[in-house]
Amino acid sequence: MGGGVLQLYPAANILVATKKDFEMKNRKRFCGRIATGDYDAIIIGHSQFEKIPMSIERQREAVLQQQLDDIIEGIADRQNETVATVFRSSSLKRQKIPANEA
Repeated sequence: MGGGVLQLYPAANILVATKKDFEMKNRKRFCGRIATGDYDAIIIGHSQFEKIPMSIERQREAVLQQQLDDIIEGIADRQNETVATVFRSSSLKRQKIPANEA
């Protein structure tokens, strides 16, 4: 998997993950190597990357960010609804149509 990178950068310190590295018994040790090593590049497959657990702190940050994004989106939607209502109301006034008939 990392052969191409090793050919392009022969002097680089590259960690290439194997299937063994992501077996249940080896995963924690491998993640420790990633965290403490001084690598120029780390090459792992996407499916292996998903197996690395996210810290509780990062999980909380992600949940809080999602909630904040939802609130901001809700505020923007509400503002758009208000603008549409004001526009519709002003259109009815220009046409002199009673609002209860619209």
